[in-house]
Amino acid sequence: MSLLIWRTIIPAILVLGASSARSQMPTPPAATSTVVDTAVVEIILPEGAAKCISITTSGDTLGFGKVGEMELGFAEEVLTLPSQELTTTEPWLLVADAPRGGNVHKISYEIRAYRLQPFRIRIGSVLGPVVHISGSTSDLNETAAIRMPGVWGTRWWLLLMPGIVLAALVVGLYLLWNRRLQLETLQQWEPSPPAWLTAAVELRGLLDTDYPSADSVRGFMDRLANISRGYLAGRYLVAAGEMTGREILAKCLLKGHDSRALRNMIKILEGLDHQRYNPELPNVSWSRQQAIELLDAIDEVRILPKYTFVDPVLLIEAEKAWTWLSGPENHPSGQYQSGGVD
Repeated sequence: MSLLIWRTIIPAILVLGASSARSQMPTPPAATSTVVDTAVVEIILPEGAAKCISITTSGDTLGFGKVGEMELGFAEEVLTLPSQELTTTEPWLLVADAPRGGNVHKISYEIRAYRLQPFRIRIGSVLGPVVHISGSTSDLNETAAIRMPGVWGTRWWLLLMPGIVLAALVVGLYLLWNRRLQLETLQQWEPSPPAWLTAAVELRGLLDTDYPSADSVRGFMDRLANISRGYLAGRYLVAAGEMTGREILAKCLLKGHDSRALRNMIKILEGLDHQRYNPELPNVSWSRQQAIELLDAIDEVRILPKYTFVDPVLLIEAEKAWTWLSGPENHPSGQYQSGGVD
């Protein structure tokens, strides 16, 4: 009997004590939902615009600073799009200056919102839906790291192009400057022997014969003209073999050579060219006189090879020829003075 009483009374006491303990514990405060600050921005239509009856957006979420679309509905038909801008009561909402388009009852505008919390648009008594702002986080209650959009954000290549042009310009200038500083390899060059050496040997070969005779005076003048042109080409470095007398004189004067000795030599050459193509042959004495005058003209500008390398055989033969040509038996004066020294 006593055992039955203990089994019944003791559990009842424990239950009553637990109930009393729970009743004395403090009650936690009830969870309250966070109320998000939803702003209302008012848009003022231009004066004389039709009455707006509805406001819709392209979605219930708009990216921070991104382009969205707002569509306004009107009770009356809109025949022409408004030309005046829409004004807002808040600076963080930007509305495009001109509408994108529409139909007879609706007009669409592009909008941009620079606000983290949601907002609603109101025109008169018409209130639009709640538009949330999305950032880089999935939770709208968490503030995302936001930066102001830049002008060149999606046009980085516009900055890259001037850099490429500037780099190409720098490389081009460097190559030009480097090329200017490079020294060209000097080629070995030796001055040619004085032209009178060859002319003296050829003149002696021409005059140390029976030339000119009545039958061979034309050939004599041909050889004498070739000797004259060869001397002019070697002495003045012109293509005398392919030029007339006047062309040779003009080219030599252009190079700055003395005209006095040149004019005497050109006069001899032009006389030979005229007479050797003349059907009537000149007399023998005139032809030989041209050779003597050519020798005098060469002697006026003759240069002795002092610092110029000359083939010894040619030098010896030229000196012998000049001595022979200047002798009294071949020249009326019989006296010559040495020319300049090279």
